[in-house]
Amino acid sequence: DQTEVTNSQFSDFINKTNYVTTAEIVPKWEDIKNQLPPGIQKPHDSLFIPSSLVFKPLNKETSIKDVSSWWEWKKGANWKTPFGEGSSIDHIMEHPVVHVSYFDAQEYCKWNGKRLPSEAEWEFAARGGKDDAIFTWGNQSISSNYLNSWEGDFPFINTEKDGYYYTAPVKSYISNGFGIYDMA
Repeated sequence: DQTEVTNSQFSDFINKTNYVTTAEIVPKWEDIKNQLPPGIQKPHDSLFIPSSLVFKPLNKETSIKDVSSWWEWKKGANWKTPFGEGSSIDHIMEHPVVHVSYFDAQEYCKWNGKRLPSEAEWEFAARGGKDDAIFTWGNQSISSNYLNSWEGDFPFINTEKDGYYYTAPVKSYISNGFGIYDMA
């Protein structure tokens, strides 16, 4: 596709298929325990709720190595409530869908008659015909003309120089040489 999948497109998929995403399903201990080291105790049942990780800006200095300080496991966070219970995508329908697992992406592709690219295909598409370029747009330095990025002191202050604190609507930045948007 020319852009990321938008909330609008993903909503259409959900409405037509009644698909339930990974983040909307109550996790099962049997599925989780096989991914953990032996001997880990089962958490309390109250913790087994549909949720997802949400970025949490900090208001105090912490080690940049401690990623757990700026990610929060949020009850009810999923594609249609990206910041947890009470949030909505109503005002961001043309933004990229978030909280979508690999399995969700596969199902969306199958429904849409498409597939996810291989790593090599994605790399080729991202380069946009500029094989010797540093970035997907060429060799010009990173600026808000090319991508939505955190600008400021991560993870404390985002100056929003690019106009967005979180995601940006698709096609907000120039496309690459193949006419594909937001590959960075």
